Amino acid sequence: MKVGQTNSVSDHSEQYFNLIDAALSYSADQIKKNAIDDFVKSAKRKGYWDKIIGLYLPIWGNITANKYNLKNPLLKELSFSGSITHANGSIAGSGGAYIDSGINPSIDGLTNDSALLSFNCLTDSSEDVVDMGAYGSITQQMYIKAKDSSGNSESSIYLNTNKVSASTSSSSGFFTSNRNSSTSLSLHKDNLLIASTSSSGGTIINGNVYLLAANSGGSPSDASSRNYNFFCVGKGITLISDFNSDISSLLSNI
Repeated sequence: MKVGQTNSVSDHSEQYFNLIDAALSYSADQIKKNAIDDFVKSAKRKGYWDKIIGLYLPIWGNITANKYNLKNPLLKELSFSGSITHANGSIAGSGGAYIDSGINPSIDGLTNDSALLSFNCLTDSSEDVVDMGAYGSITQQMYIKAKDSSGNSESSIYLNTNKVSASTSSSSGFFTSNRNSSTSLSLHKDNLLIASTSSSGGTIINGNVYLLAANSGGSPSDASSRNYNFFCVGKGITLISDFNSDISSLLSNI
């Protein structure tokens, strides 16, 4: 289906769209709806839809609409804390603001050899912040950093001594960190593999994943003030190229 066309939508999309329209008090843009439904159908067809725990598109300029989880609109709604701007098709925090996804890797289906974090950042900055994640201890951490003060993208999924990193020109872009086995962690930017390791993941994190920051014992740490329009938390995906390609297509049409 081409963007802009109408067609029968999936049950997940229909439930999500009904909540979005109710929050906005009008029918949301049909081109965006078509792009979102195309993604849902492709994810189901390619077999990775059930790997997703939470997928969020804070593009609606409305705090209520932005909280809903496309994967399951009645579960794992986002909880916003602090000063967060919902405007111009994205969100941004300031002054230590953060978002609680409600997704705890230790109880929501992730394992020590299967986890995924992903987001799309719309602004460029070099700063020592975490774009999404959770800290369990000094060595057990789950996070992505788009670009730190040294100009590196970095991610850890569980064992911090086995993190991956790579030089990057900009924090702006679509990032995915994917652990799909006990010895495979990869970091991707804009559909390209930029770093990987064959090291172990260690012990799973027990704590909700935060967006715009890392959850450190129930408090935000290393909070970001960048702009974002997409976040995803899930299990590791074997054919990560399918996920990255479909999300890139979605982002280009919303």
